[in-house]
Amino acid sequence: MRRAAVIVAAVAIVAGLAAIGPRYLTRGRDYVAVTPQPPPLVPPASISVPGHDAACMDLVALDSHSEQARLSAHTAGKRAMPLELTLTGPGYRAQARIPATYADGQTIAVDVRPPPRSLIATACVRNLGGKLVSLAAVIDRSKTRSRVNVNGVPTPAGFVLTFYERKPTSILSRVGVSLRRMDVLRPGVVVPATLWVLLALFVVGVPVIAVWAFARALRADAEAERPA
Repeated sequence: MRRAAVIVAAVAIVAGLAAIGPRYLTRGRDYVAVTPQPPPLVPPASISVPGHDAACMDLVALDSHSEQARLSAHTAGKRAMPLELTLTGPGYRAQARIPATYADGQTIAVDVRPPPRSLIATACVRNLGGKLVSLAAVIDRSKTRSRVNVNGVPTPAGFVLTFYERKPTSILSRVGVSLRRMDVLRPGVVVPATLWVLLALFVVGVPVIAVWAFARALRADAEAERPA
């Protein structure tokens, strides 16, 4: 009876993984490439950008998957102002215009040309209109080491800027990139090849351990029911 229960548990686990796993791993979803300035942990601050001025932030990390920039702008009930995002780094420059069609406080997504390799850049958001625009910003413990200025004047806050891949991407298609990133700032023995082995052991080991734990629990119950 115990052996039959273990077999049933093993079949149920394998069937469940086969039914749910592929759909979960291949479903397209927003994939964050890099987050130069993370969202706030407390009520957000803002950076005021007068007409025709620009807010610039340095130490912005970009990689070859940074295909879409996202930020948030507030207009205090006024009509939106056109914006321009400029990214500059070693041997790299990209520029994208944001038309005055976004709603107040809306997250704005704008496609940008990704760099051919990972690099550190400066990101500038210029207000092309004549009226003030406020960029959603952070000034709490999530603030990065980036220096931010508005028209050359330093500000303690940093505007929220995140880079995504342009199209929804599945977890399965990004496994290789994720493993390469995981070995950054790790001991020399931790390399992508090591992480691939650990991933394989995890995929195989978790179901095996689950069945083993179930079998051990059955054995313990049977021993407890034996007359003394």
